Amino acid sequence: DLLAVVRRHWDVENGLHWQLDVVFREDDCRTRKDHGPENLALLRRFCLNTFRADSKKDTMRGKMMRAGW
Repeated sequence: DLLAVVRRHWDVENGLHWQLDVVFREDDCRTRKDHGPENLALLRRFCLNTFRADSKKDTMRGKMMRAGW
């Protein structure tokens, strides 16, 4: 049972947080005042879910680039 809990935790860590850290560079964000960090975190997760729902076969960074263009 403990092993299953640990695997679920690392599944979340590798699936969500890794993409936020690497693709969206969440750890490098310097926003610290007021509601800025919460607003940016919400926006990043919204974008991540939108990119995941996209049916085109492309990398997450490629989807970000296309959305920016």
